Amino acid sequence: MNVSPDPWRHILESLEPNLIDLDRAMMNGPRIKPKLYKFGKHTWAICLEEFWPDLPQWQGGSNRLDDSVEWCEKTLETWKNCRRESWDTWSFDSKKNAEKFITYYNIACPQ
Repeated sequence: MNVSPDPWRHILESLEPNLIDLDRAMMNGPRIKPKLYKFGKHTWAICLEEFWPDLPQWQGGSNRLDDSVEWCEKTLETWKNCRRESWDTWSFDSKKNAEKFITYYNIACPQ
């Protein structure tokens, strides 16, 4: 089977020099990373952030963040030592418990 090159590729590359990076980013999608930070005097919080490894400066949106928030919501309903603070943020009673959840998230959350 003979595959002919896309006749529009050359035109698109002349208009957008970063087309290869954009293609790769769209194919791979973002990673959703929990960010740990101090939240009050004795409380720690995790906020989910969308990170595009192929385009670090990109602030695009995807459904992956929504899916990860939904997964966290279902998972953290049973955790007694945490509380939801906002749509994408949960607070924990200790840094150890927040780090425990980050580890669990990195292993179990589908991405």
